[in-house]
Amino acid sequence: MVDFGREKGHLMGLYSIEKSIFIDLLEKVIPIVPTKTTIQLLSDVKIKFSATQIEIMATDLEQYVVSVGTITGDSDLEITINAKRLYDIIKELSDTIEMEIVDNVMTIKSDSFVCKMTCSDSNEYPKLPVIDDPKTFDMPIDKLKDMIKKSSYAVSDDELKGVLCGVLWDITDTSNGMVGTDGHRLGLVFNEDCVGIPKKQSVIMPKSLQHLSSIAKDSDKSLQVTIGEKYISFVCGSFIFYSKLIDGTYPAYEKVIPKSNPKTAIINKANLLSAIKRVSVLANQKTRLLKFSFTPSNLEIEVKNRESGCDAKQSVVIEYTGDDNIVIGFNASYLQEIISMIPTQKIQISMNTKKSPCLISPFFEGANKPTSKETFLVMPLLIDLVPSEE
Repeated sequence: MVDFGREKGHLMGLYSIEKSIFIDLLEKVIPIVPTKTTIQLLSDVKIKFSATQIEIMATDLEQYVVSVGTITGDSDLEITINAKRLYDIIKELSDTIEMEIVDNVMTIKSDSFVCKMTCSDSNEYPKLPVIDDPKTFDMPIDKLKDMIKKSSYAVSDDELKGVLCGVLWDITDTSNGMVGTDGHRLGLVFNEDCVGIPKKQSVIMPKSLQHLSSIAKDSDKSLQVTIGEKYISFVCGSFIFYSKLIDGTYPAYEKVIPKSNPKTAIINKANLLSAIKRVSVLANQKTRLLKFSFTPSNLEIEVKNRESGCDAKQSVVIEYTGDDNIVIGFNASYLQEIISMIPTQKIQISMNTKKSPCLISPFFEGANKPTSKETFLVMPLLIDLVPSEE
C-alpha cells in the first residue's frame, strides 16, 4: 500500500482496491441515490470496509441496493460519503486506488493524483429493511428480466395513479407472470414454470424494478427472491436489491383484454418497425399519432402534421383477415416500444373497432412453440385528429 505519511494513533483505515471493481460497485448503487432530496444523508452512500471486503449501500427509502467486492484493508470501518462526488472522482482515476480515512476525512490517491473528501459516521444512515413473513425461492435471472422488461414499460409515471405506478407480480398454481398498465397500454407476460415458487403470491412492485434488470447481468445464474408483507428482495452474487411493495389492490386487468378481436393482421416485424420509424419522423411531437389503414394484403401508414405542414406515408405487405377494412390511429412511440420487445420475426395485431383495445402479440410459425404467454394491449387514438386530404 501507499504510505500516506500518517501519524500514529490517528489512523482509522487504510485500503487498496482496483478501479474496475470500485466503479462496478458504484454503478450498481448510484442510480438509487436521489438527485433531489430534503434528507441530505440520502445523497451519500454508506461504505463498509474490512480487511478483504468492501460493501457499498445506497437508498432512497423506497429501494435499497448493496453491492459487495474485494479489497485489501487493515481494519473494519463504516462511513458515509457523497455518492456523486466519489463516483465522478473514481471514474477518472487509474487502475489501483488507495484510500486512507482519518478523522472523517478520506484521502484518495492514484498515481500522482491526491484528493481529500469529508465523510461521516454511518450511525444515522438508514438500516436495511427487515422482511416479515418471508417466502423465498430461486428464479433464473433471464426469465425475471424478460418479465420485468415486458411489463414495466407500460407502468404509469403519474404518482397520483397509485397501484398503476407499479408492476403486478401474480403467481398462481399454474402460472408465474407480471402485468403493467397505465390505462392506455398494457404489457403482460406469463410463464407456466412455477417450480419451487410458493404458490398464490400477488404483490405490486414499483417501476424502479427496472434498475434490477440493469445490474443483474448474468443470464446463466439464478436470483434468490424473498417476498414479505412490505418488502421484496433479490440476491445474486455480489449484490442485494430491496424494494418496498406498493400497498393496494391491482385492477382486474383480465377484464380489459378483449375476448374477441375478429380483425387480424400478420406483419413482418422488421418491415413494420422500419416503416413506423420513417413515417413517425414527421408526426406531431405531442400526440405521436399515425394513421393505420388495413386492407386484405396491404397496410398503409400515414401521417399528416397540420402544425408543420408535413406529411408522409408508406405501405407494408400484410396478411389480413376480417369482414371489412379498418382504419385506426396509433401512438407511434407506444407501437415502437412494443414491437421492439417481441422476439418473433412476425407479429399479430388483433382489432375490433377503431375505438376498442388492440392486442399485439408474437406470431409463431410452423413447429415453433411459445415459451411464455405474451400479450401487449394498446388503446387507439382518435383518428379524427388526422386531418383529411383537402
